[in-house]
Amino acid sequence: MRTRLILPYAVLVSSVIFSSCSSSNGGTNGSSFVPSSQSAMQPFARRVSGNPLRLAPKLAIKEYSVPSQFSLPRVGCCGQVMAETSDGNVDFIASQTGIQTGAVVRFAGGTFTALPQPQAYAPYAGFTSPMVSSPTGPVYVIDMTQGFDFEQDEPVLVGYQGTALLGTIVIGSASDFTESAGTDAEGKFWWSDDAGTLNAYKNFPIGPRTSASTTDIFTAMAYGPNNALWLYGVDNSIYEVSAAGVLIKQFALPYTGGHVSMRMTALGNSVWFLYFQNYASSAVSIIRMTKGGTFTQFPLPSGVAATALAAGGDGAIWFISPSSNQLGRMSSNGKVKLYSVPTANAGLAAIAGPFVFSEQCKNGPIWFMESNANKIGSI
Repeated sequence: MRTRLILPYAVLVSSVIFSSCSSSNGGTNGSSFVPSSQSAMQPFARRVSGNPLRLAPKLAIKEYSVPSQFSLPRVGCCGQVMAETSDGNVDFIASQTGIQTGAVVRFAGGTFTALPQPQAYAPYAGFTSPMVSSPTGPVYVIDMTQGFDFEQDEPVLVGYQGTALLGTIVIGSASDFTESAGTDAEGKFWWSDDAGTLNAYKNFPIGPRTSASTTDIFTAMAYGPNNALWLYGVDNSIYEVSAAGVLIKQFALPYTGGHVSMRMTALGNSVWFLYFQNYASSAVSIIRMTKGGTFTQFPLPSGVAATALAAGGDGAIWFISPSSNQLGRMSSNGKVKLYSVPTANAGLAAIAGPFVFSEQCKNGPIWFMESNANKIGSI
């Protein structure tokens, strides 16, 4: 097999004091809305491994009605449209009544706030717009539908810190399409495009930006073991790439006839992902790959099909199954526990979790999106 190499490039290194994952909302810029109601399923208790006398904290699903002026993306349309913030709150993309293209909305402290929009620009919820959060605070979203003139399809990188707008930068030409995005422990924002270019942006919006041409296209990305980026390439391989953008190792997948979604995650010493066999829109198994390249496929229960997943601070992988209207929790050894969403036919469309490789961030909740019910929820 021909080895596909990523060209090394330099990333400027400096001494940086990183902010912790404590609350830093930075005020309330924009319109705020308080949800009218919430519902919760009956909580339950489970015993903590190794200590049968101590009960773990109770888990409960909470749902929050999104104000009617915001409409959530439909199931399966948009990839990464939700991100947990470093303070445990959540940002998401929605279309907004009276605005041509949409809004980024933050839910914090029981209140929905439409974040400020750059002049003549707003991310549109009807298209794939990768949204990711950083352990150092910022939340990033790439809009690939319109540029500042509402005519060119220029990808635009937008950054938020709390409810404040950090800035916007056009990061490509009208022909560029962002395939995947993520952040690392230093807070650098990474993205790949359909030309096979891997990019990093440090200290947004000041920079520097670094880019490297590659021989593959990466459709999924996650920060994980060995302080590295883990990327899925369309040649059906997983790549380990250093924080400096240099290829460390390539692992060929032992599966064929499918692909890995935009949402890939990492936990402990492993990378976790969904493999959509025959290019289906959902997966009936979750795959774990250790940092040494050992693959294990864990089948899901009958009637359950996952469309997205996220790592949790409890040491488990969480996923959504729209077809069964359930959230799932998979332990490190593949055991699955299912939780039914209180709202019937909720239309589970997205899931987001904390940055688990940060001690300050990893205890945040799991957030999810209910497209049909126009609600968000947490567990």
